[in-house]
Amino acid sequence: MYYYARDYEQAVQQANVALQLNPNSMAAHAVVGWAYTEQKKYSDAIQELQIAARVSGGATVYQCALARAYALSGNSREAERMLRQLETMQGQLQGAGTGIAAIHVALGNPERALKWLEETAPGDLQANWLRVDPAFDSLRSNPRFAAVLRRVGAKQQ
Repeated sequence: MYYYARDYEQAVQQANVALQLNPNSMAAHAVVGWAYTEQKKYSDAIQELQIAARVSGGATVYQCALARAYALSGNSREAERMLRQLETMQGQLQGAGTGIAAIHVALGNPERALKWLEETAPGDLQANWLRVDPAFDSLRSNPRFAAVLRRVGAKQQ
């Protein structure tokens, strides 16, 4: 929650407490990686997200976060390689659309990000965090993003 509240120092601190209890906590490594990404500590973020991806057995949520960190670090080549791989596996990646959209935002492709959100957000568990996820701050004023938020928040019939 500290991460989503943009209290990155506290997020890292709490995740490190969790890592003292369980050094293989994929979620704790991910939180540290996400926080470091927002703090622009990209090499540290990449290291933590690589661990989260490895420990999780390659969970797409962590692969997407890693690709996003590569993109923001300036390593667009690696980010695009990972993105192509993730998009190729799209049919097998239930709930990965939000993560793929975040990579597109980081690569400077807001139109592609919005298309992914429009097509995949309803039914994507990660979309529950769209309202507060820092990865989408640059899209917040876009009416298409607001429409996605309304659709995600709508009760399913």
